Amino acid sequence: MKNISVGIRLVTAFIVISLLTSVVGFMGYKGLTSTKGYLDTGNKVYLPAMQELATIRFNLRNIVVAQRTLLMEHLSPQERKRQLDNVQAARQTYQQAMAAFEALPHSAEVDALWRQFKQLIQETRAVNDKVAAVVAEWEKDMANEDKAAKAEEAVIGLGGEANRKLNDAIAQVMSATLKQAQADVRVADSDTDRLNTIMLVLSVLAPLASVAAGLVVTRSIVTPL
Repeated sequence: MKNISVGIRLVTAFIVISLLTSVVGFMGYKGLTSTKGYLDTGNKVYLPAMQELATIRFNLRNIVVAQRTLLMEHLSPQERKRQLDNVQAARQTYQQAMAAFEALPHSAEVDALWRQFKQLIQETRAVNDKVAAVVAEWEKDMANEDKAAKAEEAVIGLGGEANRKLNDAIAQVMSATLKQAQADVRVADSDTDRLNTIMLVLSVLAPLASVAAGLVVTRSIVTPL
């Protein structure tokens, strides 16, 4: 180094220190970016997805409640109309929630379960329409015990079984969505731990390297090699 000027030695040392500082800064930026990405996924994908699924499930339950309420013999005409309106409102609400859920990204497992659910909800809606027709027929002649029995069987038996299967299907979609969210959280935790380790190592090495570079340059100036 005796043939290298002091200025070049100093510049070289500054470059080395700057590179180390840049590496530390880059790793910090990468860590913040990764953390933001995981937070965005949680806030903009998984949280809305679970909210929409909960809305769907709640309104499917409202349809079942309305069906069973209509079996009450002494229900007023106004209350019967209100229950029918509740069914229509529930259908409209869950359809909106389904559209919102489909607009979000999902894993292959969730997509497969969702397709099964969509098929089943169409079948269940047809069953519920049949149930409503049987109940409406009974409402024309409530003293008819045979019609009353058929209405009860339609709501509790036919409708009950179909709606239970539908509830199980939406529960599977919710479970798969939650499973994917938990998997992403584990990946995020792993990445965060790895970046923290790298940052810790660099935060120790960078000052040491800076001191070492300073000593080398100082020694070469004071005692040229």
